[in-house]
Amino acid sequence: MRASLILLILCTACTVVPTPTSSGAVVGNPNLVGTWKAVGLYNSDTLVHRLAIFSDGSYERGAVDSSPATGKRLVLSEIGVWTLATDTTRIVFSPYSRLIWSPTGAALGPAATTPVTGKWSRSADTLYITLPLWYQPDTTAAENLAFGRD
Repeated sequence: MRASLILLILCTACTVVPTPTSSGAVVGNPNLVGTWKAVGLYNSDTLVHRLAIFSDGSYERGAVDSSPATGKRLVLSEIGVWTLATDTTRIVFSPYSRLIWSPTGAALGPAATTPVTGKWSRSADTLYITLPLWYQPDTTAAENLAFGRD
């Protein structure tokens, strides 16, 4: 009986603190959460971006390049966490892992996991995000992506 009482006291005295994943604004923002797809056409090439934004503050991002010369190949694979900036019109992607197609065109390789900030807006079922070019990280150029629900 004494062991049961001590165990009961220990169990009620302990507090479990959950690991924080994101701010309340992130979790409660249905404008961003979901799976998204954007298609870009460049001459005879097609670049399909996919973005999955989860309510727990994590995300996955990828891009597949299709061309008659090379076929289909994964050129971007990224996972990490996202948050909204204080003005809430900007989204910050902080990757844990980022792989991009190498400049030599040999294979996917690790890339810098520097956080990127983009401006976002939403109209009906289209999510617009302006992000720095992931394939030219040394420039200030950006791309405007119009994502539809995937």
